[in-house]
Amino acid sequence: MFAHMSSLATKPADALEHTRRIGRALADQGRLRILAALAGSELCVCHLVDLLDLDASTVSRHVSILRDAGLVETRKDGRWLHCRRATDQNPLFKFLDTSLRGAQEIEDDKKRLSDDCC
Repeated sequence: MFAHMSSLATKPADALEHTRRIGRALADQGRLRILAALAGSELCVCHLVDLLDLDASTVSRHVSILRDAGLVETRKDGRWLHCRRATDQNPLFKFLDTSLRGAQEIEDDKKRLSDDCC
């Protein structure tokens, strides 16, 4: 169903690389917006393309970076790629949700998503 990349490193060198990937994933505003949009839901990449107003290839690259960091899982449904957070139990997501709460762009994204979904 969902491709899973282990979020737990097994060796110290792996832990360093894993942490570097997470840092890279969080270093972009678009990727932070994707993680916020995926809070509690699964979205098709086409929704993320509309939300971010970016080319599909750019959004796919963002999703790939998030997936490589173990933050996002994906599944194919025909020609569509669906994304969700790897787990909402990750303490990093609680930190992000708290940190991004009230950010105008995130609030605007939530409204746009609710408008699109209804």
